[in-house]
Amino acid sequence: MSGRWSFLDSTDIKRPKLGSNATDIQQQNRALLVRLVRQYSGCSRAQLAKMSGLTQATVTKIVADLLAMDILQESGRQSAQRGRRATSLQVRSDRFLVLGIKLARTSFAAGVFDISGQLYEQVQGPLNPGRGPDRALRSIQKAAQKLKSLYPVRAVGVALPGPYFRRAGKIGLMTGFPGWEKVDLHAAFARMFALPVFLEHDAKAGALAEWYFGGHKPDEVLLYFLAGEGIGAGIISQQGVFVGSQGIAGEIGHMSIDYDGRPCSCGSRGCLERYCSSLALVADVQKELCRGAASCLKDVQPLTPQAVFGAAAQGDMLAQQAVDTAADYMGYGLANLVSAYDPGRIIIGQTMALGGQRLLSRVRAVLQQRLLPQVYTCLKVELSALPDAILSGAAATATDQILKDPAAFAGS
Repeated sequence: MSGRWSFLDSTDIKRPKLGSNATDIQQQNRALLVRLVRQYSGCSRAQLAKMSGLTQATVTKIVADLLAMDILQESGRQSAQRGRRATSLQVRSDRFLVLGIKLARTSFAAGVFDISGQLYEQVQGPLNPGRGPDRALRSIQKAAQKLKSLYPVRAVGVALPGPYFRRAGKIGLMTGFPGWEKVDLHAAFARMFALPVFLEHDAKAGALAEWYFGGHKPDEVLLYFLAGEGIGAGIISQQGVFVGSQGIAGEIGHMSIDYDGRPCSCGSRGCLERYCSSLALVADVQKELCRGAASCLKDVQPLTPQAVFGAAAQGDMLAQQAVDTAADYMGYGLANLVSAYDPGRIIIGQTMALGGQRLLSRVRAVLQQRLLPQVYTCLKVELSALPDAILSGAAATATDQILKDPAAFAGS
């Protein structure tokens, strides 16, 4: 049962559970109700029962527990045409604060969030691959500890680029930043904080952020497509995030779409991230500029994805061609994922989502061309509305664990 669906925390790394007992089901139902109350603030117990599919008695018991834990609070009564007025419920978001940390190839960010996804304060900084992972970790620790000293955070969530081998607690490869494959990241981050620490692959963290904070239906299969300096995917349903046997499920940046294509640092050829990542977009434009292509970007230094998207919006033909080509390749990769996982909704996030409607329309056109009509018509494809789904996802990773067992974090 290697490809199970599960939310895993740090204690699950060595020996993942193969089944669900009564406690697991109670935790899943508790997290579901909190998510629904957060999404539909002011709803009643009866409305929760209808939305969740749980019995009224089950909802009443779980809500009583959540009220006792100070996670939910009653906020008045709803008007009713007949009978007794129902009591409205709200999430007491400030009850539990978490620290989210995002590690990327050339930068990091850290922020304090509440369990509704509200950002209180954020810091960020550059990382220099030439100085190695140890120096990078010290920079992250200094910034994160400053935030931790200002807020009573209960847990820490960390979003990592992949492939992230969950059981080993290590990154298999970080393109352009060697040395991370030797670092036990769980141990390194655990040493930084006297708090529970939970690590997650960045794309899976992004999927968690969209599922918790994005306002989507709780019963749909959601695929978050991370398109930044690298490419990844997080697949989530009511059963949780799909992690795979080693934790690297969704590592689609190294899915080959051309058996004899561009060489990749992973040792393979034709990897998806060599065609539709932000690094690939900039590299393709720079290549054409070196060949003498006419463009308003010829004197732009440093050349960034944002500059390319801006030039495309202004009608620059080279920039438009580069964005269209990247979007086409993105569509090819997504078509494979739709066939494999059958999501109801695809959310494109991170830097490449700045391509806006031009990129989105092109991706949709490729999917419409490559998928069966019955599949495409039931599929929603959109750009992420979250300011930074990966940083929010780091917070969601910790939030997910808190909502499973709030009592365990009450005294943290």
